[in-house]
Amino acid sequence: MHVYPVMDEGMPSAAAARACGSEEPSGRVTWTWFNNQLEEELPGLLLDHHLKVHPAAVPVGQLNTAVADAVAAAAADALPPPLAELVVASAACMGVTAVRDLALPCQAIGRVALVGEAGCVPRPHGASAVERALQDAAGLAELLRSAKLAVDRALPVWDLQQVQRGVALCKAAAAAGNRLQGTEEC
Repeated sequence: MHVYPVMDEGMPSAAAARACGSEEPSGRVTWTWFNNQLEEELPGLLLDHHLKVHPAAVPVGQLNTAVADAVAAAAADALPPPLAELVVASAACMGVTAVRDLALPCQAIGRVALVGEAGCVPRPHGASAVERALQDAAGLAELLRSAKLAVDRALPVWDLQQVQRGVALCKAAAAAGNRLQGTEEC
């Protein structure tokens, strides 16, 4: 498990700032702790203070107190003291997001193409989102220019390449995440 401190330009909203004990959004240091969980464990972690289970994320400051306390206790057991203190100190304004890999089986239909993370969302360990979007757009432009095909004839060719690339990216990101975290695949 790793904690990555990230400089944040500000809280996402005044409501989130108030949930974290501040009247106004301000610059803060935020952190991310990647911790693999089995899919069946997620409903118990994606629980807000109203006991509503969220499908993908619980917003900052709305996490169920018992879940926040459990995360803080896990941090105290697993992380070096300075990082554990950071997690414990911010338990009241914690949010949780499930990170999943998603490679769509189709990234082009008719004259519409999905590029970048619209068509494939690997976990963030590869840090490739912007680069991938640019490569996707450039690759599609090159195919259209060089093949001299109409858009509706070129997109199925591009789609096949993109789907294969998306699956490979998700596998590579999962492997990188597992190596970084020293874990087996969940």
